[in-house]
Amino acid sequence: MFFPGTFFTPFTLSGVAGQVGNGQADLQFSIPPSLFGTTIFHQAASLDPLVPGGIALSNPFFATYGQ
Repeated sequence: MFFPGTFFTPFTLSGVAGQVGNGQADLQFSIPPSLFGTTIFHQAASLDPLVPGGIALSNPFFATYGQ
């Protein structure tokens, strides 16, 4: 599902293939000043042929910027 403000960027996960919950990625990005004080929902998705449906999801989280 696509929501306004969604962005897609290719990245490679570290970890051992076939081990659930072992993938990790470090993404660096700048937060525009206009978002300071804003709380935003985040969740990552990754193509993974080993999971049902082929898409693995991270745990969702909220982040408040500039706090």
